[in-house]
Amino acid sequence: TGHHPAHSVTQRGTHGAGDAVVGALAARRAQGLADGLAYAQAAAALHVSRADPDRITPEEVLRLMGST
Repeated sequence: TGHHPAHSVTQRGTHGAGDAVVGALAARRAQGLADGLAYAQAAAALHVSRADPDRITPEEVLRLMGST
């Protein structure tokens, strides 16, 4: 619960952004971690900012989460 501000990124495309949110949220929740929504938002921000979004790593997502 609560407010999770969006990450400011330069958008390169939105195709698959919703899938990135759902996949990241499900993966994080399956690990039993409570930060699923924040993680999913960071993953989606990276996804829409990349020309090749299939190369995003969990470490990059965590790094972006730490920058807010």
